[in-house]
Amino acid sequence: MGNTHTTSLQPGRVIADSGNAGSVLYGPFSFSVSGSIRPFIDWLNQKSHPYGRILSKWNPGSREFSAAWLYLGANDPQGFLELQEMFYIAS
Repeated sequence: MGNTHTTSLQPGRVIADSGNAGSVLYGPFSFSVSGSIRPFIDWLNQKSHPYGRILSKWNPGSREFSAAWLYLGANDPQGFLELQEMFYIAS
């Protein structure tokens, strides 16, 4: 995992994007609200993964979405990380 985009292997990581006012980055691969977060959710839904349904309930960047992301990362860190990594590699 020598990728420069993986600054942390915390799957529930949520940070404000200082380079893009008002935006949020998710997970160790820094999925962005304006970029890869929606394709990640679509990918989960295509796989009929329950996390896709959970994350689809709210708009990325919202407090509710961020809370759901944090919850998934805290309650299934290994599984959530593996899903993010599989998507990142596939995309």
